[in-house]
Amino acid sequence: MVQLRRDNAAQRSDASVRPQCGGAAGGRLAGLLCHRRPVSAPRGGDCVAGRRAGAPACARRARRGGVSRAKAGLSARELSRSPADVSPGWLRALPRDRPASDRPQNLVTIHIEVTADRRFATNSYLVEDEHTHDAAVIDSNLEPELIVEVASTRGATVKAILLTHTDLDHIAGLHELREAFGSVPIAVHDAERHVVAEGKPLRREFGPIATQVDNVVSLEDGKTYRVGSLEFEILHTPGHSPGGVTLKIDGYLFTGDALFAGSVGRSDFANSDTAALLDGIRSRLLSQPDDMIVYSGHGPATTIGRERKMNPFLVEPT
Repeated sequence: MVQLRRDNAAQRSDASVRPQCGGAAGGRLAGLLCHRRPVSAPRGGDCVAGRRAGAPACARRARRGGVSRAKAGLSARELSRSPADVSPGWLRALPRDRPASDRPQNLVTIHIEVTADRRFATNSYLVEDEHTHDAAVIDSNLEPELIVEVASTRGATVKAILLTHTDLDHIAGLHELREAFGSVPIAVHDAERHVVAEGKPLRREFGPIATQVDNVVSLEDGKTYRVGSLEFEILHTPGHSPGGVTLKIDGYLFTGDALFAGSVGRSDFANSDTAALLDGIRSRLLSQPDDMIVYSGHGPATTIGRERKMNPFLVEPT
């Protein structure tokens, strides 16, 4: 049974958010995130948290937030929308280990772990080569200690942090990840490089609150980005944000806030583009095989085949 976590955000105090950016900025970020709706919520539905990050971490966070141990981790069938809803013919067991078919001369077995914070259920992923233990973290949510614990437990060597985009809920824990993993590269599309390299905001709607870090490198559309023994193909999928990217490795797509299970990302911000969002999804993502597994910035896993057939924003009218 795949284990998932869904915690009560209403029971969580602002104190757990403040440290993410440090000092006065942390306090402002806490207020911003507390009182505004999620900056990257899927359209037309609530976010559902991803699989829990191990029993010890989940239990500690649950006790701290007033959630009982019994409710801290929920099985897939207890959630309103989960991987259990995906046809077994489309979705394989999670986490799934399989060799990369495009490099038979140097087989890589991919292992994926996902954590989700309780403020916005923003997913953060650990992608690891099981043989070399080289790993990358994809996005940094508001509870970075969870992914740090997962990496430590698995003995993974995190060699880079990859960002699907730079909304606050996806970069809030960058400093904590840097403290844990050292000055590893932070890879982002050039259209949003300024957010993390210069500390400038992505959204004018949310004011001048951002996270500034060094050793920022570029993710280029159509190119491969190598993290140790792992190779990610970069697909530029803008629309939710100018520099949104999808990261493809083996049979997996990390779509950020472009594509969700049963939905697509918001495109009502000043620098969003609805046409670009839908065009990118259709041309770059729906062109992938049906059994390609989709890991989104929020909510459960899905497959390209399922979204092509059932996503109300993508199904062509008959």
